Amino acid sequence: MNFDDYSSPSSHLRFSAQYFSKLMFSETAELQYPTIAPPGAVTNQKFLTEEPAGEVATSVLPLDVIPSIWDLLPTTSAMEGAYMGGMRSVLVEFHMDGNEYSYRYHFSKV
Repeated sequence: MNFDDYSSPSSHLRFSAQYFSKLMFSETAELQYPTIAPPGAVTNQKFLTEEPAGEVATSVLPLDVIPSIWDLLPTTSAMEGAYMGGMRSVLVEFHMDGNEYSYRYHFSKV
């Protein structure tokens, strides 16, 4: 499988590009969105060879707490090279509101 296919979320998942392209304006007010941690909350990011499965690792859930895109830019910029080197996921550790979070994400979730 090539990197683009591996790192793209399934079209049926909530918050995928295809999901938003089919979303009606009237439906947006009823959506539950994940909480986004402020920039600077990420304390560690590390590529891993393990390929995680399961909803938490592969899709954005409405009640997730997720890192800011600004904190993930170094990871997203390096993902394709990491994939070519055999990496299949990323461990992201961050904090928000006194809580510590540590998640292993499939590349398709990042």
